[in-house]
Amino acid sequence: MGSMKAWKMEMDEHIADAIVNGAATENAVMSYVGTMMHHIDKAHIKRETQEIFGGREIKPSKFMSKDFWAYDVERIVSQYDMGEISKGDAIEELRNLGFANDEIGEILSITGVLDFAK
Repeated sequence: MGSMKAWKMEMDEHIADAIVNGAATENAVMSYVGTMMHHIDKAHIKRETQEIFGGREIKPSKFMSKDFWAYDVERIVSQYDMGEISKGDAIEELRNLGFANDEIGEILSITGVLDFAK
């Protein structure tokens, strides 16, 4: 099997894992796959999730598991702490997961890592 085919198959497995673990939106799936693989094909993930979800997205704050949130929040904060992403990117990723501004402020104040400003 070629390396590109193996890479795509790995990405498909992570897409399925994301959904099994509670990802309920395209952005949540994208974020999950991004934590599992260094290089991702966003267009492929978008096509796959649209096909799976049938164009519908479920509110993540209502249906995603808390374990999935914790894993993603930890990844985002860790990436920011290591200088891999900016504060704005960290906030945007949390918004993409379905968190509201007040929830983001609470998350970031608990971690003590980010200096959250409105």
